Amino acid sequence: PRAGGGRAVGGGGLMGLRARPQAGGPASVVSGVTGPEPDPVGTNNGGETVWEVVPTADLALSGAGPGSVALGQKGVFSVTLSNGGPSTATGVQVTADVPEGLTLLGATSETGTVTVTQNQVLWQVEELVVGPGVTLSLTAEGAIVGTWTNQMQVVAPEADPNQENSRLLMPVEVRQLADLALGGTADPETAFIEQGIAMELLLTNLGPNNVEGAEVTQEYPPALAIMGVEVSSGSWNVGDASVSWQPGALAAGAVAWLRCTATPSVEGSWVLPATATAPVLDPDLANNRKV
Repeated sequence: PRAGGGRAVGGGGLMGLRARPQAGGPASVVSGVTGPEPDPVGTNNGGETVWEVVPTADLALSGAGPGSVALGQKGVFSVTLSNGGPSTATGVQVTADVPEGLTLLGATSETGTVTVTQNQVLWQVEELVVGPGVTLSLTAEGAIVGTWTNQMQVVAPEADPNQENSRLLMPVEVRQLADLALGGTADPETAFIEQGIAMELLLTNLGPNNVEGAEVTQEYPPALAIMGVEVSSGSWNVGDASVSWQPGALAAGAVAWLRCTATPSVEGSWVLPATATAPVLDPDLANNRKV
């Protein structure tokens, strides 16, 4: 027979224990059992459970910077290192590899030490507590036209439960920098029906870089019939309501021209907008359009 909360012969029980480690290293739990009855074997009434607590720190990299940089111009890239915990991270190392399309000019941070070797940066932070993070600033200059990717990686002795945010890719496009300017004239500005009007567009590359792939589009109303087209260079095409012109390569300071002859079929007054575009960074888009 049993009385109260006692255990019959051969009976047993289970007790669960949940604990949250506060630091890394070895940890143990000592347990024991007692009762009012005499126990002939006291050596099996207790025990110790030992395990190793591994420090864990979720290190993450995030960044901000320009999506494009002009050839020969500077761009600043900001890299933020944060610790999502739960442990403090020690001996943190961030490596930043800058691609050959950019020339690394310098790297600075108010936290830790920064070492620059050619186009690679080593950023070392001795201790990083859980929190919003610290910042590294990189300054680079566009060196080769194309699309490139800055690559960053963070490591530390502590286990990282999320490796995906420990790596950062920052793509950037290096583009030519050129200010295209479009001007033009019409002669005469007032004409009669069936009288030819000579129109000229001047495309100037104000630099500083050369330009390839430029295109000029001159729009026309149905009342004007295009009778002839001449260009200083490149190719052209007459559409239903416009003339498109690809002048070819334009060196810095070069000027190219498009000349069209048109004949009005009805009376009226028209605006003939023209626009110049190119796959470059243009610092002044206001002078790319002529009306």
